[in-house]
Amino acid sequence: EEDLTRVKTLVKDAMTGALEIHSLKSRRAGPAVFLEFHLVVPSAWTVGEAHGLCDRIESLLATAYPAIQISIHVEPEGEARERKFVLTNQ
Repeated sequence: EEDLTRVKTLVKDAMTGALEIHSLKSRRAGPAVFLEFHLVVPSAWTVGEAHGLCDRIESLLATAYPAIQISIHVEPEGEARERKFVLTNQ
C-alpha cells in the first residue's frame, strides 16, 4: 500500500499536460515490480508529445524503483474505455 501511494504521487507529479490515468495495475515478482496504466492525453497532442510524457513518467518511476517494468497505454481524450481507478491531474 505504501508503494502504491508513492507510485500515485510520482505519476501525478509527472503527468503535466495529461488529463488522467486509469486502470492502474501493479504486481511484484521477486525483486521486480510490474506497473501498467492508461494515460489519457488531449486529443490534439502529437504522438511525439505523448511519447515524451511517457518517457518522463517512466524515467521518474525507474529512479524510484530500479527493477520496475512499466507499460503505459496512451488514449486520446474522449476515448477512455475503462475506469477502474482514476487519478486526475487536478
